[in-house]
Amino acid sequence: MTLLPITLTFRDFNGVEKIAQLPRALTMDGVPEGDDPEIGDIGYYEPSGDPVLYYGDVAYFPGIVWLGKLDSGWDALEQQASDFERSPSSERAERTQGSAAAVSGDHCAV
Repeated sequence: MTLLPITLTFRDFNGVEKIAQLPRALTMDGVPEGDDPEIGDIGYYEPSGDPVLYYGDVAYFPGIVWLGKLDSGWDALEQQASDFERSPSSERAERTQGSAAAVSGDHCAV
């Protein structure tokens, strides 16, 4: 969490996600090889070093790391045509998928 507080400028990417750039890469120690994010998820794409807000359907990709879930407003991301700035905050969240066990992650309010 040493990057917080931070203000990120997000832009649209491929009509399904908003991406920003971090001042430095995050460590990938101990994270899964990839992920299949759901709409409303917050992720990190390791190959480019971008935090990602998902508002459309994206398939499994190696290098995607799940970081959390948007509190609200993810449906408005699709309508956001121009770049925008947000300052994420950090809380603890849990992720469940089907009958899988919960995985702790950072929950960001943007």
